[in-house]
Amino acid sequence: MGKVRQMVAYARGRLGLAPPLLLDLEVGLGEVFLKDPQGLLALTRVGQMALEAVLRDYLSRVEWDERGFPMRFRPPVAGRVRSEQVVLDPQVAFGAPTVAGVKTWVPALRYDSGESLEALAADYGLPLEAVREAVIFEGTAA
Repeated sequence: MGKVRQMVAYARGRLGLAPPLLLDLEVGLGEVFLKDPQGLLALTRVGQMALEAVLRDYLSRVEWDERGFPMRFRPPVAGRVRSEQVVLDPQVAFGAPTVAGVKTWVPALRYDSGESLEALAADYGLPLEAVREAVIFEGTAA
């Protein structure tokens, strides 16, 4: 609570508003940010301004529910900031990385054994790109 009080006091002084925690906050990467006219102000690191474009890329990996709680994570795959196919969802496979409900290690193991991406896509009823991302995510070149 001491850290929260410090953040509230700093935001109150910086913006001159009585209830700063009623404002639009951004949360990510273990930090709390407040929208400031100059950009995103890090409240957990009093006085630091965030590089908003970089932070947006990282936050785009998280999917939020209607209440604002994180519900799904899309990791970076094959040089992209956010995977379109691989997802970590605590309600699917206990949060293990999956593509359309199939754990990513399963097609990757079969690919390592010599099966083709096309055969795996047909077996699992997945788009070829989903199988390719699963294999790359697991560290196997495809």
